[in-house]
Amino acid sequence: MNPELGAGARVAVEMSVGSGRALLEQLKVAIEEAEQSGVAE
Repeated sequence: MNPELGAGARVAVEMSVGSGRALLEQLKVAIEEAEQSGVAE
């Protein structure tokens, strides 16, 4: 996030509950992998 760009630089996303859950699962996997590799440190 870059606050200097202001609110106009943000994007809104609409999705179904199922798509939201799938996104959450993929984010969990990506975070887990980042933590295991040391990138998230």
